[in-house]
Amino acid sequence: MSKKPYTPAIISNGILYVSGQIGLDHAKGELVGGGVIPELKQIMQNLKVLLNQYKCEYDQLIAVTIYLKTMDDYKAVNEEYVSYFTNRLPTRTCISVVGLPFNAAIEITATAEFK
Repeated sequence: MSKKPYTPAIISNGILYVSGQIGLDHAKGELVGGGVIPELKQIMQNLKVLLNQYKCEYDQLIAVTIYLKTMDDYKAVNEEYVSYFTNRLPTRTCISVVGLPFNAAIEITATAEFK
């Protein structure tokens, strides 16, 4: 297997920067099936694992960028996405893109306060 061309997460000046996450089931090495919502749920699970490695939680996220293959998924993604936060929502940008790795429907990058 070749080396990945990125670092999954890195801390700089008290900020945790998380590389783009897609709905990849790491145990199987493939994208979860079922479309944008199952992919979003897997992304949030993957993101939680990364955050926990740095002793962070969702509520420490300060900025998120969501890349969608189609804005037709915008409403459904919003409804699911907000369910992961209990205190405050991070700032967010949502962008429609032509393509994503593994032909994913969604990708999310994040920045968190490292405490």
